[in-house]
Formats: sequence, structure tokens, C-alpha cells
Amino acid sequence: MGVKRAVIDIGTNSCRLLIAEERAGKHYPLLRRLTITRIGEGLGGGRLRVSRAAADRVLAALEEYRRLIAGYPVAKVWLLGTQALREAANGREFAAEVKRRLGWELAVISGRQEAALSYAGAVDGLRGLGLYPPLVLDIGGGSTELIFAAGAGADAEAGAEAGAGAEAGLGICASAGAEAGVGAGAAFGAGAGAGAEAGADVALGADAGFDTGAGVWARVRGASAPVGSLRLLERPRTDAEILADLRAGWGDMLIPAPAAAENAAAKDGFAAADNKTAASDSKGGGSLGSGSGLGNNTLEPTAKGGTGPLVGVGGTATTLAAIHLQMREYEPEAFLGCRIHRGRIEEITLWLEGLTAAERLALPGMMPGREDVLPWGLRILLAAMTYCRRDSVVVCDRDLLYGILVAGDELIL
Repeated sequence: MGVKRAVIDIGTNSCRLLIAEERAGKHYPLLRRLTITRIGEGLGGGRLRVSRAAADRVLAALEEYRRLIAGYPVAKVWLLGTQALREAANGREFAAEVKRRLGWELAVISGRQEAALSYAGAVDGLRGLGLYPPLVLDIGGGSTELIFAAGAGADAEAGAEAGAGAEAGLGICASAGAEAGVGAGAAFGAGAGAGAEAGADVALGADAGFDTGAGVWARVRGASAPVGSLRLLERPRTDAEILADLRAGWGDMLIPAPAAAENAAAKDGFAAADNKTAASDSKGGGSLGSGSGLGNNTLEPTAKGGTGPLVGVGGTATTLAAIHLQMREYEPEAFLGCRIHRGRIEEITLWLEGLTAAERLALPGMMPGREDVLPWGLRILLAAMTYCRRDSVVVCDRDLLYGILVAGDELIL
């Protein structure tokens, strides 16, 4: 028998529980639960406090999770809060209520910590698939994270750019924990030292690039933009505005170029987009092809390779894959590594936007509670693909829930 641990994520749109057992260095899920709680409902629109109704929904879910966890002899329970609790003025009050009622410490992690944990989970899930070090995208209800490993096939200049320091908002540095507000502590990694290490020539091959030891954390670079599907449902934005919001949040991060195969596909996709006539879409934002006023944020590929595919984690990506595959039952292993091209994503997005929420809910693959936010999550995905100059996304079910199991407290203490 291996060691069992539980992880709970209080996201902007939902609460999630994972109970997993570690055996021989691998984590096997024993129980998963997802509850739509929407603690972030109304946040960011002038109201900066979690409502009593939203808090009660989350507390009810946590009470249920505590009952489920009691059926397993878990060695540890992690309780993590993300974007909604980062920005809520009464986040500390809520954490105190959780402690009083459930006895759990709530760690509200910073955007950079969230990004790092999502990366850790994704690379662990993709181990052995030969996808090279990925560029990981995590679209949530209140924020969207973009993460990669500096030096992963990029040249020394790329590493230097990515690790230029915390002031530029590009590296994950010791001061990042200040964003967390509640119980987050200092983020992992370092400032100048980590940047210097990232500038070295790090030869990361297909599986070598999925090292999750201490060395990779010094090279991880990422940022979090306060743009999410629930936020857009409440306050719609045009495609151009979504893209501008991502750029502002990610700080014009210079990301490694795609590896040769990825780059060829991306160039083909953007050439096709350039040949299309720009037209206003259903959101009034125009095409999200390469002619969106976006400069090239990627470095050109070098002889040393480049990053692998854009990998989507989180509910937007997994629900997209489930709909794409017309799943009647949610089977995460069935879509691990599933690649979906931009044209198909655009087709699904427009199709969903033409349906009512009730009609979407009846579709094979649609997860209850995502029927109203998914089209907005897909709009964010398309904008992110434009930013990263990628023409497809590979789906992975493993994100920060698995990331904390892989990294332990190293990334949040």
C-alpha cells in the first residue's frame, strides 16, 4: 500500500477534490470530485468581497469533501485557494472561518505559484509521451496561467530574457509569495541566481525535459493574467480585448519558439489565417488569426530545438476534449495527449455560442456547471494560441492538483 494524500482546490468557478495514492513514484487517483461553487461570483466588478452565499456554497462543498476524505487514511490534506481569494478583501476572514469549522489551513497561493503547480502536474502527466518540454496553459474561472521551462531547447539569450528577474514579471522569484495574501509564504525559485542558471545551455530531450526535481523549478518561468471564463461571462470582452488583457497580464513574456515540427504546423496555420478575410465575429472582436495587432512573442527556433506543444490543462481544455471526442462518460486517460487544431476549436466555439446553456448541457462531453462559461474559456484559449503562435493544443487532465503531489510543500512554503 502506498501513501494516500488529498488535495482540494478552491477555484473561482468550482471546488475540486483529488485523493491519490503514491506508489513507486507515481500518483494514482482514488477519488475525484468537482462541485460548482463560484466563490468568485461578482468579484472584480467593483465588489471586492466574497458574498455570504458564495462562502456558504464553498463551505458546504468542503464539509462534503471532509466526509469523503474520512473514508481514506490520508497522510496529508492540502487546501489551496487561487484567483478569487487572491483578490477578495475578506479572504483572510474566509480562511479563518474554514480553520474554525473544518480545522484546515487554507493556503492562498500566488499567481506564479499556481502557474508552477500547474506545470508540475502537466509534465508529470505527459511523462513518456515524447512531447518535449511543453508550454502549459491553464485557463480558470478568474485567471489564466502560461508556463514553460527556460532553457528547454531555447538558446542562452532566451534563458537570459526569461530569467531577467522579478521586476519584469517574467521569473518566479522569492518575492512572489507577497501576492498570496493568506498563508502562501514565499514562492519557490530565486531571482538573479535562477536567471543565471536559466541562461545556461540546458539540453532537454523528450523525456529528459520532464524532470521534476529541484533543477527544473529553478528554470520554470510563468505568469498569471486575471482573465478567466467566469469573469468574462459576467463582464464580456471582445476577442481583441481578451488578447490585450492576456498580454498585459503576462507582461509581453518572451516564450521559447516551437520545436521544428510544432513551428511548421504553426506557420501553416497562421498563413491560412492570414489569407482569410478579416470579419467581425459573434463577439464583435474580429479574427484571432495572426493579423490581430500582435507582435511575435516567440523566439525563432534554434539548432537546440524549442518547446513542445501548447498543452492545455484545467476545465476548459478537458471539457473541449470531451466534447471533441463525444464522451458519454468522463475518461481522462482517453484524452491524455489528444491534439485539437485551431480550426476545430473555432468550429466548436461558434457552435456552442449558437446554443442555449440548456442545449449545451445536453451535449456528450459537457460537464455540468461549465455549460455557460465554456464558450468564454474557448475564446481565451484561441487568444492564447494567437499570443503563443500555436495552431493546436494538446490536452492533459493533470494540473495543480497533481502538481502539489509531485512538488509537495516546496512550491508553496
